[in-house]
Amino acid sequence: MVWVTSAREYKNPSTSVGGRETTSHLTTSVWTGSTTNSTCWDSPMAVPSGRSFDVGSMDGSGITVAGSGWYLFWVMIQGPVGGGLYRLDLADISNGVKHEVIPDQILSSPHLGAFTVDHTSFRILVPNQLENTVVAVSLDGHEVTDIRSNTQQPQFHNVISLAMANGLFYWTNGERVLTEEYHAGQDSYFHNLVYTDAAKPLICQHSASTCPSSQPVPVPVNPPTAVQAVLGSHTAKTSWTQPHLLGGQGKGAWQGWWYQLSVRDVEADTVEEWGEINATYYTVSDLRPGREYVVRAAAYTTAGMGPWSSEFRGKTLRHSTGVPPTILWSAAEGLLQSDVTGERVETLIHRDNLKDRIGYHHITDIAWYRDQLYLVSNTSHVLWYNLTSHARGRLRDLESVGSIAVDWVGHKLYWSNPKQQLIIRGNLNGSQQEPLPILTVAKELNIDAVEGFIYWSTGHAVESSRLNGKHKKTYYPAELFSGKQVMGLTIDMDSRTVYWIVRSYEGSSLFRASTADKLKVGEEILPQKVSSLQYPNMQGPLCYFDNHLVWLRDDRYAVIGDMMGQNSAVLSGMSLSELNMVAVVDTALHYSPRGRKLSEVKRDSPTHFSNSLFESEGTFEEFKICWNPVDNDITRETIEPFWIYESPYELVPYSPLFVSVRALTYWGASSSARALLHSPPSIPSQPTNPRVFVSYNRNPVEEDQEIIAVFRWDGTSFS
Repeated sequence: MVWVTSAREYKNPSTSVGGRETTSHLTTSVWTGSTTNSTCWDSPMAVPSGRSFDVGSMDGSGITVAGSGWYLFWVMIQGPVGGGLYRLDLADISNGVKHEVIPDQILSSPHLGAFTVDHTSFRILVPNQLENTVVAVSLDGHEVTDIRSNTQQPQFHNVISLAMANGLFYWTNGERVLTEEYHAGQDSYFHNLVYTDAAKPLICQHSASTCPSSQPVPVPVNPPTAVQAVLGSHTAKTSWTQPHLLGGQGKGAWQGWWYQLSVRDVEADTVEEWGEINATYYTVSDLRPGREYVVRAAAYTTAGMGPWSSEFRGKTLRHSTGVPPTILWSAAEGLLQSDVTGERVETLIHRDNLKDRIGYHHITDIAWYRDQLYLVSNTSHVLWYNLTSHARGRLRDLESVGSIAVDWVGHKLYWSNPKQQLIIRGNLNGSQQEPLPILTVAKELNIDAVEGFIYWSTGHAVESSRLNGKHKKTYYPAELFSGKQVMGLTIDMDSRTVYWIVRSYEGSSLFRASTADKLKVGEEILPQKVSSLQYPNMQGPLCYFDNHLVWLRDDRYAVIGDMMGQNSAVLSGMSLSELNMVAVVDTALHYSPRGRKLSEVKRDSPTHFSNSLFESEGTFEEFKICWNPVDNDITRETIEPFWIYESPYELVPYSPLFVSVRALTYWGASSSARALLHSPPSIPSQPTNPRVFVSYNRNPVEEDQEIIAVFRWDGTSFS
């Protein structure tokens, strides 16, 4: 039979279940958030003991179970290390799984009685029956306080069930139900009987509905953490982690919060909020392209809302009428493609198609031109893949390739050859290869096709030159034994800025400097440290698109952040594992010179010109060889269509000249044109060293003599 009375005022108890027999149970109420679950065990009962859950016998006074902060507490007269109050984190318990976990003894005493939980103060209230008092024990057992030392004639000798309501205890010893009163004037407690007619009362318990403080609905104390948003043009994929637990709470503490999400449009200064979110992620739609948004989240329950999280600032992508940007991933499954939020992942090349007789291979570098991908594998071969036709193959003419890039204006491939320590360029099919006059081991290549520059990283230094290898500059000098490594390099085509990341023992830092075309002749390059990255680990590479930076943090996560390397969000997915490479395909990055369409831009590698266009002009002392210039839209290294001979008297007039001329730009060179010319003729000089040789021829028959004079002189200075 169950008897009910009031905890606020004295009333005669009434029976809530009567007229029938009931079976005695040990009843324990464990709070699980917005509801209270009451569990009953028949004797014998299952209790935690030692390393596993064994079946123990209930003697009516030795064992009590309660839940708080998602710890399991119980009192045992003789436990694994003696009698006392024990605690077990519910995170170490799962149905049907045996955990080798030893419970913590937080209070040692064989004389403890039934206890109750003070949820508001995060402590256990347990009678010490030997000392006839009640002590308050912190959830970790570090603080033990006697809270009933001021009780007159205490009756805590035999407590088999204990409850608290409105700051006062109610308990039973198996014979009677007792309570206490507090006298403020004497600062003392006095014990009284509640009811004596009940036959051997076993349980003394209060109702949570009439006394909410006994099992209160919690209000989040801490805010959600790690708030982030991955933004597209119109959507934001937001996520966060649960608020940190309080110091005394276990790993299995209840965390079934609801969440409220706030998104503020900075430009319009408007705020939208979404509530009743029962997960740690939410996708926001109908955002405006190119706008900055501020995202924050807060946890709440029916009892109230916790504090707002720190703000995350991000900018949506600009609206594009063309093909939206995508991300390429070299992952365990092969070559994958996704949208910029890491969703809609599809496989382009399955890992089985990257296998040969040696084993599986993976992609280490990616370049693209229109719908064609150029892929460098860890075998140093270059593969190609067409996004439209899905055809694929291999560029047979390219060997020992470390990294690759595309000149989309000159229609050239650039690649590094680590074995030869060269950067080589050629046609898109690998033909007509031309080594650049640069001796380096380039681990990353970036092309500024419009301005005609190439940038590369050696792993320790960042350097640049013209596309033809001339006018080399150093952006970041090599410090070989400093522990610093350049892990990523990219170009912001919009702001004309070069970005790179340097990883050291102290973490990873983002650097930047102006592109080479913005530097004046002889101007020193001054790298600027932008920030220390929020995620210090860095695997590389580094990519730019639409005012965002993307890089690999490790082999499972990529990070997308702003141009300061801050407000970073993690890109992850089920299939994004064992990541080796990330690249962004965005048609806006391959823009055309002076705003024209790429289809209208002439190829800037000059064409062959006719041999008949050569001629020499001037005198023999000073003349020039002329040819018709090649029509080209971009400035050439040699802008004058002639060559002046300025070494008089070293070349005699009308000397044969074998002329070979090639038209050059930064983007490429034409084939050579050859012709046979002569230097200009000249007026002969005065003869020198004149001489006369006279000879006589006598005829004896005739009287006349024949006299012959031979005139001779040395030749002129010019033959």
